[in-house]
Amino acid sequence: MYTFGLVLGAGGDKASAFHAGVLATIVNETGWDPRASEVIVGTSAGATAASQLRAGLSGPDLFARIVGEPMSAEGQAITGRVVTPYDGSRTTEPSKIPGKPQLIARSVLGGFRPGLAFAGAMPRGTVSGNSLEKRINELYGPDNSAWPDEPTWLVTVRLKDGKRLVLGRDDVQVQSIGQGVRASTAVPGTFEPVTIDGNEYVDGAVHSTTNVDLLAGLGLDGVIVSSPKSISPADANWKEYTSRTFFRRAVQAEVEKVQKSGIPVLVVEPDIETVDLLETDPLDGGAIAAAASKLTKAALGRSKKVAKRLAEQATEDAE
Repeated sequence: MYTFGLVLGAGGDKASAFHAGVLATIVNETGWDPRASEVIVGTSAGATAASQLRAGLSGPDLFARIVGEPMSAEGQAITGRVVTPYDGSRTTEPSKIPGKPQLIARSVLGGFRPGLAFAGAMPRGTVSGNSLEKRINELYGPDNSAWPDEPTWLVTVRLKDGKRLVLGRDDVQVQSIGQGVRASTAVPGTFEPVTIDGNEYVDGAVHSTTNVDLLAGLGLDGVIVSSPKSISPADANWKEYTSRTFFRRAVQAEVEKVQKSGIPVLVVEPDIETVDLLETDPLDGGAIAAAASKLTKAALGRSKKVAKRLAEQATEDAE
């Protein structure tokens, strides 16, 4: 029996469409169900996708939801529990004062992390994530939202010192899976920091858009990474998207840590055509999901060891 880790990266609503394309294609091409992941690491938008998988939504249902096609009866039952409308209104007027300027210096002294500098320079967010927290909890039903039984690691950053914390792994008393998603998605300057255990937390992408390195040394048989914020190696020098080149290098460094611990890794990253979809408005979820599907098929062809193990595990699960 093989065990797999799944890493779902940051990137907002467009990343959710990207993840849906990746997850559905993994199922369609190998038969393996990402809901069976030994551990899921979710960062920002990836935390939302991770919580949806752990609630029972399948990859194909996530894809169907994005492109506006009918979901399975199981998927409809799960999403039908959500009754709270999303509210993205501001609770107060935005400020122009940097929220945590000391993080700017820390981002340089601790090894340059532009996300940390961004978190320090941005004013406190003024949009409450309360409705998102409620909506995630509602996916699980009234009695099951404390935290999934299966390892589910949602990455966030403690605002007072910029330290990465992993909710669901570290000793942080999270009230619910919805609160964890809310903390992991609290984009500095937009959303209010989330208070947990007396500390304020913000978006996990402040530390890393993927946090793949968390899976190094776990003895897994394979890791699948969906990284919407980076860019494929072939396009990594595309000058128009220098931030994506930076993210690509960071993801690669994290992947190498996992590989050095003996774990094969399959990475799905946008090519230049998909980046154009991800960087332009308005959101075209169907086009992004379809592009991610094509990229995932190519990644499976490159990462033959992981693809073979996924298919073998799917066969074993079906017997």
